[in-house]
Amino acid sequence: MSLQVIKQPLVNINGHLSKWNSVHQSIEFQLQRSDFGLTFRQKISGFVRLKIAGTIPSAVQVGHTLKFKTLNVVTTAKITQLIQPNIIVTDSTIAGTVYGGTVIFTESYKNYYVETEIFGVNDSNVYVSLGTSRNTPTPEGIVKINVQKWLRTQTEFENQFAYNVINKMIRGEGTRFNIRYRENYNRNTYEFSKLSSLNLFYWTNSAKQIQEAYGQNMGDYVPTLDNARTQKAKFQSVFKKPTYFPGYPFSMNFIYSDNLTSYQIIRKEKTFNLNGVEIAETSTNLLMSQRQNANRLMLKEGYTSNVKTIDLWLESGSLNPNDAFNNNGIFTPAVFNPFKALESIFLPQEFKR
Repeated sequence: MSLQVIKQPLVNINGHLSKWNSVHQSIEFQLQRSDFGLTFRQKISGFVRLKIAGTIPSAVQVGHTLKFKTLNVVTTAKITQLIQPNIIVTDSTIAGTVYGGTVIFTESYKNYYVETEIFGVNDSNVYVSLGTSRNTPTPEGIVKINVQKWLRTQTEFENQFAYNVINKMIRGEGTRFNIRYRENYNRNTYEFSKLSSLNLFYWTNSAKQIQEAYGQNMGDYVPTLDNARTQKAKFQSVFKKPTYFPGYPFSMNFIYSDNLTSYQIIRKEKTFNLNGVEIAETSTNLLMSQRQNANRLMLKEGYTSNVKTIDLWLESGSLNPNDAFNNNGIFTPAVFNPFKALESIFLPQEFKR
């Protein structure tokens, strides 16, 4: 028996992935149950012969019901004959000879369900179990797993930012998670799948409108190393032009994406006077240790009295070749062409004072 992941909570943005999702909406994985691969099925004299890729299990008996899927068509049939080691004859009347597919022994493996364990991370970036979910498959063998309610327990609404660094991860506003799963049937429990970086996903303490471009995925707010992306990622702000009051706490929320783990990110600011004339531009490196989390971002502050508006954005800088997140060795920026250094990632936003 086996499980295959057929759907994950991600979207593709110009060839780059966003695995970030709003935690106050469904975050769903789908798995496909497959007991055996199907070498071929063939119509013979009103019956169908199925050849499976393996030996017929002892639990499978004449009279049991099974499902087989070929050419994306799922058929339910009753077993009329077993021809060892791998031929099963059924009462189906579906026509033709087809190669490939899968077989599910719905009656032979009783009380089947999938147990999924959901993991978050603590302040030390160590996995902690948030709980488990038990899910039974649909008649077609699809197992749907919604992990949202476990992740939602990790959210925080109290502001934990101390306003003493340029940027800082706020774990209760968004971070990574992972899952592992195992099959259970006939009162037997099997091994969990391995926790893998391929299963690494992210949540943010957010909610989105259903008709937004990427649904509950945060793709609009996830930066990617992509010159062709005309609509750059956004700050997580409900205001088009937020107001900054000197002397009072102020920060912007943004997703320090997993797409940027090997690059230095730079805060850029331009200040303007009352007539819109540029006064100065500054560049400050962000703290790379805070990446792969939802972040708060500080302004430079300490502006002179003639500053009336500010443009704020983030840019990608140079690649860090000895980066601890970079598990594949040392790279040069050329590997990531057509990405160029100092390509704007976020849309500029104005702040009035």
